[in-house]
Amino acid sequence: MYRTGSEARPPVTDDKLLKDFEAVRQWAIDLPSGPNFPESSGVNFFIWATIGLFVFGRTEHLAEALERLNRYPETSRSHPCRNFIQAIPHLLPLSDVLWSSDRAGVATWYRDNKDRLKWDEEAGRYDLVTS
Repeated sequence: MYRTGSEARPPVTDDKLLKDFEAVRQWAIDLPSGPNFPESSGVNFFIWATIGLFVFGRTEHLAEALERLNRYPETSRSHPCRNFIQAIPHLLPLSDVLWSSDRAGVATWYRDNKDRLKWDEEAGRYDLVTS
């Protein structure tokens, strides 16, 4: 079971897809960096895989992906994760202003609110649950 906010949610049945996302995320973490291979190269794949996991209820790595996105903003223009990054404001109850003007604030917002998020199957996104 994966936790989304205060509610446990059954994992996606397509284990291969989840294993593939997790393998890519781990591969990106393990990539060496150096003068010919900057650390930001692996960040593209890390963010891509982490958002893929997030879509299926694996929320535990999103804060780190948002922080890496802030550290390497060029990833928002790269092919491996460009479309996935654009999905974030559609999956989270973020204001348009926060998403467009304060990407660092999104990471802070997520850390402060992740335990209050609950998946809304009808809406196809996470909503904030009041205590």
